[in-house]
Amino acid sequence: MTDPNTTPIVVNTDQTAAQVGVMLRYATTAIGGYLVAKGWITGDFLELVLTLVTVFGPMAYAAWRSHQQKKALVTIAAAAPDDVAVLK
Repeated sequence: MTDPNTTPIVVNTDQTAAQVGVMLRYATTAIGGYLVAKGWITGDFLELVLTLVTVFGPMAYAAWRSHQQKKALVTIAAAAPDDVAVLK
């Protein structure tokens, strides 16, 4: 039985976003290692770039997903009757 007052848990089985993130980190590491070996950048700069990609990449993606979900929720709420959802 389902409770009509509780929203269901939605699980996205698509692993594309996670796989792209992993590929981006490995590509950045590989390209960075090549650039360090050639002497074009320092190891410290590569460490900075890898930190930025690892920390700020997922943060930016999470902010974008949150924005997209909020936009979809507003669209659904606008289409619903006023006794179900009200936009403020």
